[in-house]
Amino acid sequence: SIWEAPGFDREGVIFLTHRSRVLGVIVAQPMEGSQNSGVILCWGVRPAERRHGLGSCLLRLALAHHARLGRRWAYATTPGALQCPEAISLLAKEGFRSSEPPGAGGVSGES
Repeated sequence: SIWEAPGFDREGVIFLTHRSRVLGVIVAQPMEGSQNSGVILCWGVRPAERRHGLGSCLLRLALAHHARLGRRWAYATTPGALQCPEAISLLAKEGFRSSEPPGAGGVSGES
């Protein structure tokens, strides 16, 4: 599991909350075998909270986290998100494009 991986970055697990209620979460981790790349492993917003900019906020927080750690490239490999038109549109707005990172399919962008 990712929680037990040697390079697990607990600060890369980012929650958005309001009055103790989780509205969304994103998991930004280092890419195995790369010093300058990161991965978005998991990402989601409660259905009732969508279309209010929370997904953009989470994605920007994750990219800022990657950038603080010197990870210049970020890959989104979350299968569910890559099948969701809203997520694909949001990733495109943030500069991600289709690519094949080493060992995973997904989309990539600069952090």
